Amino acid sequence: MDIVIKENGQITVSGVDGLLMDAVLTALGYRYELVIPTDGEKGQHKSGNWTGIIGEVVNNRADLAWTWLSPFEEAHNVVDFSNIYGNDAVTFGVTKPHPTPTAYTIFYPFDLPIWFGIFIIIILMPMLLMS
Repeated sequence: MDIVIKENGQITVSGVDGLLMDAVLTALGYRYELVIPTDGEKGQHKSGNWTGIIGEVVNNRADLAWTWLSPFEEAHNVVDFSNIYGNDAVTFGVTKPHPTPTAYTIFYPFDLPIWFGIFIIIILMPMLLMS
């Protein structure tokens, strides 16, 4: 989920999680306002009080926490967690390869050693079947 704070202070989200959250809450008929915890934490139990996102929910300043928040035992005592619906936060990128000329598209399905094997079989099988 990508969080964007506009110049007027309005918070919007994008990305798969943001779109999912918006779709679910809109389908349920909820109007919502996004807030970010002032301390920027996920939530810790310090000095008898909860901080971060968990603290926002526990102290009734938020009705729902939607983030990459791993359920942990201590928080289970004060909030209900949904089931984890995804686990793919890490991605990577590489440079795109140069396109192969379209004249060679017939050779794309297999690597060179496979093509050699196919041609050898095409040559040897008739000889083996004829003998």
